[in-house]
Formats: sequence, structure tokens, C-alpha cells
Amino acid sequence: MYTDTSLRLSPSETDDDLVQLFRHIGTDRVLFGTNYPMVEQATYAQRLRTLPLTEAELNAIGTDNAVHVWRIPPPV
Repeated sequence: MYTDTSLRLSPSETDDDLVQLFRHIGTDRVLFGTNYPMVEQATYAQRLRTLPLTEAELNAIGTDNAVHVWRIPPPV
């Protein structure tokens, strides 16, 4: 089972709470999502990049998990 970050990356959530939540779920089961068009995608992407996650965790949430789930070619 997977989940996404939709509306979780809002300013009302603290960095520590988000990191704890993503790690509790498993960063290998979280996909980046924004609930577009209700929020600005670039803002949410930037928020994800600033969280105190490891590079591997960021890559998993931002790209790798989606590549795996949807069996799409990884970005070049």
C-alpha cells in the first residue's frame, strides 16, 4: 500500500512531524503529490526538498517510488 504527500506539505505541518510521519509509513511507500490545482506544485516540491530527510529518502518520495509503482522509465 502506498500513500502520497498531497496537502501534507502545507505550512501548517512541521518539518519534524512530516519526517516522522513519512518514516513511520516508510519512505519507500510515500509518493510525491500536491493535489493540483488546489496548491502550487513548485511550492510543495520546494518544501519536500527542504525537509531533513536523507538524499535516498528524498529520491524515493520524489521519483523512485513512482517509477516503481507505475513501471515508468526513470528520468535521465
